[in-house]
Amino acid sequence: MTEDTIFRIYSMSKPITTVAAMMLVEEGRRALEEPVSKYIPSFSSVKVGMENKTDDGGGDLDLVPPRKPITIQDLMRHTSGITYGFFGEGAVKKAYVDAHVFQGVSTTRNSPSALRNAARLSTGNDLGL
Repeated sequence: MTEDTIFRIYSMSKPITTVAAMMLVEEGRRALEEPVSKYIPSFSSVKVGMENKTDDGGGDLDLVPPRKPITIQDLMRHTSGITYGFFGEGAVKKAYVDAHVFQGVSTTRNSPSALRNAARLSTGNDLGL
């Protein structure tokens, strides 16, 4: 390895953002238990997609209130229930497709066009259902 060796580093925005948020927690300016809706009001009306399988193998999607508000800690632990929406099959993915969340975005992860298109997505599209 030399000083100019290039490494691929993927998805570093989450850990960097988490470190910044933990600095605010350490300073007493935020608490992990705080609901995200305190800072992003649109999270106060979030719904959870509950898939109901039908006898024919299909499924319906019911939108229901979450059991508890999404907290800052949930976002850091990836336990908020927010999905990227482009993995797997099912009613949740269909809802993403029907809402055109990923229209024009290739899911081939390493293609330059996929990266350009994904970079154009508003983070609001990641909020799911």
